[in-house]
Amino acid sequence: MYNSYYPAEENQIDFTVRIQIPKELPIQDSDISVLLGNLLENAITAVTSAPDGQQIIRLNMIVSRKTLIITVDNGFDGIVSYKNGEYLSTKPKYNGLGLKSITSIAEKYGGGVEFTHEDMVFHSSVMLEFCNSFEP
Repeated sequence: MYNSYYPAEENQIDFTVRIQIPKELPIQDSDISVLLGNLLENAITAVTSAPDGQQIIRLNMIVSRKTLIITVDNGFDGIVSYKNGEYLSTKPKYNGLGLKSITSIAEKYGGGVEFTHEDMVFHSSVMLEFCNSFEP
């Protein structure tokens, strides 16, 4: 398990963050917190089982036109489980509520999500649409 105080530093995870967003967004702070909390918790948990050289997390947040785009790429052990076309949690006694919360918030803002993987990298993409009156 990872150290809960400084998980990236303590577990020697190569963690890169790129954020280019306006100071104000028409998105509730609690929704951003839930999105980032779930995305990063999943990434940190997964990357701790990744082989050497794959212990990376890349977080990107940008605004393009009237869309907030959040992507997280992280290394993992390459083992995935699906049910009905959806990824299942690899955490013991968990049922994937984090991914469902992310999807629900994206849909609340007229956006969407995409979760994919290739080899030993898991990709999470979240898009939130803004109302017509917002100007970034």
